[in-house]
Amino acid sequence: MAANKVVVKYLDGRIAKGDTLDFAPIRNTFHLNVIETNEEGGNLGVREVDISHLKAVFFVKDFAGRPEYKERDEFLPGDEKRGKRITIEFRDGEKLRALTMTRADTTKGGFLVSPVDPESNNIRIFVVSTAVKEIKEPFVGEREDEGPTFNKVIVKYLDGKMLKGSTLDFDPTGDGFHLDVIQTSEESDSLGMRDIVFSHLKAVFFV
Repeated sequence: MAANKVVVKYLDGRIAKGDTLDFAPIRNTFHLNVIETNEEGGNLGVREVDISHLKAVFFVKDFAGRPEYKERDEFLPGDEKRGKRITIEFRDGEKLRALTMTRADTTKGGFLVSPVDPESNNIRIFVVSTAVKEIKEPFVGEREDEGPTFNKVIVKYLDGKMLKGSTLDFDPTGDGFHLDVIQTSEESDSLGMRDIVFSHLKAVFFV
């Protein structure tokens, strides 16, 4: 399984870019193979990262990004089909508009969100709860009962692999569905959105 490319932002302003194979939202630490950093001395190589020291972890498509592209950070009609709209205010004053397919629970170590712009260089963002000052949901002008209904599921494959996550579009009459994976039985497996094909599965448990 390919490693996840991540940009790690620390609470003290440090930034480290690199690859990780063992990041999991339920764990307090993970290993990062640092290839670039703004730290004095530029310590590269593998390090253990403590989640409590972080502001957020950005899962990215490319480390270089797209400097010429102006990313959309405003909500537009239709965004709610990809998740619930929330505005996160960090303790340092930064605000992040994002979409989530799970409850943004700050009583846990952190939570995963998706960027508003589907063309963003960011794939997913893990927001560390201790770095958050406030979460506004629902978005201004949206009633509490609006937006999609998420199903929490456990997916069991024929080969024994297991995934946990949320889905918006499960339909037993179709060929499959989309799953926002938050936990997997294999440490090297990637998180985030993926296509699930029914013919590969043993069962889907709604929890």
